[in-house]
Amino acid sequence: MQKRKYSNILRKLGLCATMVPLTLYVQQANAQATIVVSGTVDLNFGAITTGGGAGTVVIDTNGSRTLTGTLVALGGAGLASNAVVSVSGSTGLAIDLSMTNSVFTVDNGTGGVMNVNNFNFITNAGGDNITVTLATSTETYALGATLNVNASQASGSYIGNFTVSANYQ
Repeated sequence: MQKRKYSNILRKLGLCATMVPLTLYVQQANAQATIVVSGTVDLNFGAITTGGGAGTVVIDTNGSRTLTGTLVALGGAGLASNAVVSVSGSTGLAIDLSMTNSVFTVDNGTGGVMNVNNFNFITNAGGDNITVTLATSTETYALGATLNVNASQASGSYIGNFTVSANYQ
């Protein structure tokens, strides 16, 4: 109920709020070595308004949010968060994690779209693919990204999905 009320307030005020859920992806290399990747925390760019011009919202892997251009943050930084990816598989084996696409689109359901790109695993310079080795059967990794906002961006709650793939090396 609270989420719906907040979304309605955002629409009335002409603001943007973006949340990008992760898509579950299971990669089976062979019968003994299954990798399961799931999103445990959604990537959330928080509430913003354009302030009359274009800009970007960068969510670092530590969860901090930076706005460029004429964008204005609303509702405090607590609404924004980096994604957290959970990876389960065989310990001691190298796993390649990668974004299936380097750019994903989010939309508000009424024709408004924005692109999300510049994904970074683990660190802000991690890039959109990394190799990890699980020390335990399940580990989590931070994921940050950049939201590209147009000057005349339509208001609303923007939602989209992106997929992380995983393969043993």
